[in-house]
Amino acid sequence: MLGIEYKLAHIGITVSNLEDSIDFYRKNFGFKEISRKDKPELSLKLVSLQLGESYLELIEPYFITKIKFVGEKKESLSELLKKSESHLALSTNKIHSAYLKLKENKVDILTDFDEKFFFCKDPDGFLIEVKQR
Repeated sequence: MLGIEYKLAHIGITVSNLEDSIDFYRKNFGFKEISRKDKPELSLKLVSLQLGESYLELIEPYFITKIKFVGEKKESLSELLKKSESHLALSTNKIHSAYLKLKENKVDILTDFDEKFFFCKDPDGFLIEVKQR
């Protein structure tokens, strides 16, 4: 594109509780915390997590109203995606093991297990797609 090359630097998501979200992404997906910043001039705190060569930035505003998705489990994929403006996709070579681990950790799994992918959500209701690599 016009001689300019881009590389994705990170994905940022807003969370209501940094510690809960850090614990969730570390325990369930293996992310590691690499930096933490308090930005009073912006009224927010930032934590960067790393998974391989990928980065996830968690953003906690000083003042937030926690909004949870409302709905039944096992919704259709189209219904789930209508409720959310975006999602995070993680791939694995052991999707069945990942599914069982998330169930064991009481992660809210939103779709039936499929050998190609399934959706779950983080503590704030942000959609996560887990897909077979």
